Amino acid sequence: MWTGFRQGANYSLNQIVQSIGPVESLDSLATALKKAIPQPLIAALTDARKSPESFKQRIPSAMALGVTSIGVENDQPAFVDLTFSMEDRNVNPIVIRIAERRCPGTECNEGCSKFVPRDLAEQFSDDHPDYWQGDVDRVVKNAKQFVQLAIDTGFDKYGSPISALVITPTGSEWHNDEPVPK
Repeated sequence: MWTGFRQGANYSLNQIVQSIGPVESLDSLATALKKAIPQPLIAALTDARKSPESFKQRIPSAMALGVTSIGVENDQPAFVDLTFSMEDRNVNPIVIRIAERRCPGTECNEGCSKFVPRDLAEQFSDDHPDYWQGDVDRVVKNAKQFVQLAIDTGFDKYGSPISALVITPTGSEWHNDEPVPK
């Protein structure tokens, strides 16, 4: 799932992810995304900055793009959250800084709730027990519902529209811009 800058004249996150091809794990996906995203993103941001007012509206903060990869590892929910931010929005050339957070991981000893408000995680978990289990459509629906809950409760890191990419060892499929079932 992603938030932030998505499409530009010469930029498509969809095409970037498709070019990565099959991956074996969240770790290999995160590594591939960190290599594949920055250069096209820098080019698109540089192009977008040619129209300063539009640039300020489309990208109101230094964070240009956030990509959250969610999966199941060792029969437990896991995620890798990548944030691509401009070091300085006004300096040429644009330099992208990548922040990475993982759960489970060393920075996640309290569980995934460290990255979202605990009450939000608990509320969602109570309403959707075993949310990470089931067929692909159920997991995608639950992931989108979680993001929608975060938006509805004012968690400002997330915004709509919500898109999800399901990646399997044999390929990938986008679930774009669909209304989130409540």
